[in-house]
Amino acid sequence: MRDEYTRTIEPARALAAETLKLERTLSEHVNQAYALTPSEIALMWQTAPPRMPIPSPGVKEPPPPANDPALGEHCQKTGNAPLLTPSAKPGRMGPQ
Repeated sequence: MRDEYTRTIEPARALAAETLKLERTLSEHVNQAYALTPSEIALMWQTAPPRMPIPSPGVKEPPPPANDPALGEHCQKTGNAPLLTPSAKPGRMGPQ
C-alpha cells in the first residue's frame, strides 16, 4: 500500500499544486488585463461563489475533497456550505 501511495498519490499532489500555481498566475494576469484595482479584486473575492476553482489569495491550502471527514471542519472555518441541503430555499445558496 505504501508503494502504491508513493507511485500515485504523491505525484498527483505535486500535479495539483502545480495546477493551482498556474491557475493563480492566470487569475493574476486576467486581473492585470482588466486593470482591476486592489479594492476591485477584494470585492470580487468577497462576492465570489463558494465553489470557486481556486481559493482566494489569502488561503494557503485548497479545501479537502468532498469525501474527506475534514470537510466539515473546513466549512466551519470558512463559513461555506459543502453542498446545498434539501432545506435550502430556492434562489439561495449556502447554509439555511
